[in-house]
Amino acid sequence: MTSNEKEVFWRKHVELQEQSNLTQIQYCEQQNIVCSRLVYWRIRFKNNLAKKKKVTAPKDTFIKLGVTNSKSEIVTLALRDGHRIEIPGTLALSLLPNLLSLLKPIT
Repeated sequence: MTSNEKEVFWRKHVELQEQSNLTQIQYCEQQNIVCSRLVYWRIRFKNNLAKKKKVTAPKDTFIKLGVTNSKSEIVTLALRDGHRIEIPGTLALSLLPNLLSLLKPIT
């Protein structure tokens, strides 16, 4: 069985099991298939769907960030081009707005 045939086979079984009133174990026993494979493919399809739905910001936009550790001594901005900007935590609140305005793309 080719990988494409396997995907079609397992996608059909994942969908049929979801539509049935059976548990995964009951469905697998009824269909004479290995339950761990059904679970594997269900997770694989779910992860592939999540990757397709994942939203990424366009290259020239900023991404909203949250504070993970307010007691940090240094605030680090990691830019997409590999550059890093480190600001002492005590100055970050006053410097960040100005710095971010300078980093905005020129239109």
